[in-house]
Amino acid sequence: MSLLKNSSYILTLLSLFGFLLTWQRSAFSLFFLIPIFLTLFWEFFLFLKLRKNIIKEATLIKGSLFYRISMGDFYLYIFSFFLAIFGLVSLFLNFLNLEKIDFVFIFIILPLLMIFLKKELHLQFIDNAYNDFRIVVIASFFTALFYAFYGLFFTYNELLNLELFSRKIIAYKSASFVYFDFLSEFLHFVSNLKFFIFSYFGYLGFRALNFIFDFFNFFMFCSLLAFV
Repeated sequence: MSLLKNSSYILTLLSLFGFLLTWQRSAFSLFFLIPIFLTLFWEFFLFLKLRKNIIKEATLIKGSLFYRISMGDFYLYIFSFFLAIFGLVSLFLNFLNLEKIDFVFIFIILPLLMIFLKKELHLQFIDNAYNDFRIVVIASFFTALFYAFYGLFFTYNELLNLELFSRKIIAYKSASFVYFDFLSEFLHFVSNLKFFIFSYFGYLGFRALNFIFDFFNFFMFCSLLAFV
């Protein structure tokens, strides 16, 4: 079982790299998203099932009508399916808009933090999907915080007026697949529109709003990616 689990994680990781390396060149990169979706679905299902069992054991009497009704997992499969779709779409949109520095945070800092927390907290938590979620949240929180501070102190995003905004929206990551190309252009436009709107709040407001946005967006991104 452990070998099968490790093999599925390796397949998902290879699919992740496969998509990142090919989305600008081929429409077939969509197939790399399938293992990612299945992994998200399964991880969400395990987490929700453990959460359900904890609540059920704490609130329901064994053998009661509601206890027997809650034995099934059909609604968990449905909920996990829609959560996995949301997660995949969120990851997909972030993948199209990644910068070089983002790879350092998601492929070096985030995994190192997860390994560190897993090692340090292994005596505190039982090894299951529910407690893995806690480690994911903590690691993602600090990764996103480091990322936001990096953007605040080491990345220069100038205030945009209408002329600069018009020039910046031209350059985006093009793709051979027309739908990917459109989405990449649209995301680039939205990203610069964000800077343009933030510019109306002055320099300090611009930096503060950008810090907050970077933190919450990257926290969500890292949390979903860590589940994969």
